[in-house]
Amino acid sequence: MPVSLLILTTHLRYFLKISKTKLKGPPRNWGPFLLYKLSSVMKFQVNSVSEMHQLGAKIGTQLKPSDVVVLTGDLGAGKTVLTQGIASAFGIENVTSPTFVISRVYKGKPNFIHADAYRLLDFGLESFTDLDFESYLPSSVFVIEWGAAFVTTLTDQYLDIKINQGLTETAREVEINPIGQRWSGFKV
Repeated sequence: MPVSLLILTTHLRYFLKISKTKLKGPPRNWGPFLLYKLSSVMKFQVNSVSEMHQLGAKIGTQLKPSDVVVLTGDLGAGKTVLTQGIASAFGIENVTSPTFVISRVYKGKPNFIHADAYRLLDFGLESFTDLDFESYLPSSVFVIEWGAAFVTTLTDQYLDIKINQGLTETAREVEINPIGQRWSGFKV
């Protein structure tokens, strides 16, 4: 058995054990990453930059104007790579991290706004609301890194995505939590 499949199998057994859930047949996605689901939270094991980009592209195909995605993860976790994948679903390339400029707007239909709120965390909600993102919301898709503290100033319907280090240097554990009715039935 390949190591990555062994690791995924171990993770699946662990989550099934702690949730006391039984699968009805095999997991839904045996592709480059394995999906296992507990309540509405989806969890993925991603093993490379390419797989992170692919996951982002899958998410991006389901986004529409006024959708907001919040990303949380350590430096180097893959937030920008996931964002690049999401943006690719809209035909947008050359997406870079907005860490030092707070946000980048990529014009299109819809607009794609990539923000990094990390530098705003110590300054309260006003620092975020002063950016006037709500005026762009109806015509834009937002991806906000470190936005959990601020997202409710924009919407109560969003995808909350957490990226954590996996068991190997290149592996990541991605947790997607759909918040609100907009995401009812959302699957990757």
